[in-house]
Amino acid sequence: MIGFRFFIRVAAGARAAAFAKTAVIAALLMLVAGPALAQKVVVVVNGRPITDYDITMRSKLTQISTHKTPSRQETIDDLVNDKIKIAEGARYGITASDADVDRAVSGMAQRTGMNLQQFGQALAGSGVNIQTLKDRVRAEIVWGQLVRGRFPSAYQVDESEVHDALVAKNEEGEVSGFDYRLRPIVFVVPRGSSPAAYQARMREAEALRSRFDGCNNGIKATRGLRDVAVRSIVTKTSADLAPETRKILDSIELGKLSKPEITQQGVEVFALCEKRPTKIDTAQKKDLHDSILNKRVEGQSAAYLQRIRKEAMIEYKK
Repeated sequence: MIGFRFFIRVAAGARAAAFAKTAVIAALLMLVAGPALAQKVVVVVNGRPITDYDITMRSKLTQISTHKTPSRQETIDDLVNDKIKIAEGARYGITASDADVDRAVSGMAQRTGMNLQQFGQALAGSGVNIQTLKDRVRAEIVWGQLVRGRFPSAYQVDESEVHDALVAKNEEGEVSGFDYRLRPIVFVVPRGSSPAAYQARMREAEALRSRFDGCNNGIKATRGLRDVAVRSIVTKTSADLAPETRKILDSIELGKLSKPEITQQGVEVFALCEKRPTKIDTAQKKDLHDSILNKRVEGQSAAYLQRIRKEAMIEYKK
C-alpha cells in the first residue's frame, strides 16, 4: 500500500514537472518570436506579414506627424507600400543599414532639440514604438535610392524650364542678373599627353575663336573638327556664379567663344549662345526649381509604385 501511494506521488510529480517544463518552453518561444506572433496577421505582402500591432503603431505615428487621423485602410496601404518598396530595392541590391536609419532618425531628433534616446522616449510617451518610425524611414531611404538610380532624368531640371515657368507666372521685379546659355566645346587631349600636345590644341582653339560665326553656323562647322566634342547646352544664372566668372561671361560677345582653358578632358571653350535678363532673385528661382523637381520625382515615383504594386502578392486575411 505504501509502495502504491509512493508511485502515485512520483507520477504526479513527474506530470507536474513536465507541465512546468512545457510552460517554460512556451514562454521562451513567445519571447523569442516577439510581438508579431501574438498579434493577428491582417495582410501578407510577398510573404511578409503586417499585423494589427503594426497598423496601430503606424496610425499613431501618422497622427503625430500630420495631426490627422488616417483611416485603417489608408494605414494598411502605407504599410503595404513600404513592404513593396523594401522588396523592390532588394531586387536591385539596394538596402538601408541600421546605421543609415539611425543617422536619419537622429537627424530628426536633432531638429527637435533632442538626442536619439530622448526622441524615442518622446515617441513612447505618445504610444509609438520608435521601431515603427525606423521601419518607415528605412523604406523611404531604399525607395529614394531606387527611384534616383532607375530614373536619373527625373532629377534633372534645366534652368530654361525654371525661366519659362517664371515667365508663365508673370513674375515682376527689378533686373537682378542674367541667364547665360552656354555650349561647351572640348578639344580632346588624351590623359598623360605632353605639354606640347596641350599647346597645339590651345592654338587650334584660338583659331576657332577667330572664325567662330555664331552658335548656329559656328557649331555646325565645329562638329567637323578632329577630336572636338560639342556638349549639350547648359544654363547658368549670374546670381549663382562667382563674380570672376560673371565678369568673364559679360566680357564675351554674344555668339562668340570664351578664351580656351585646360581641363581634365583637354582644352575647353564656351560659346555664349544667349544672354537674357532675369527679374527673379535666387530664392524665388530655387523655390520654383525645387517645385518642378519635386513634382517630377513624385509623379515618376507614384507611377513606378503603382506598377510594382500590381505585380506584388498581397493577401488580406479575414
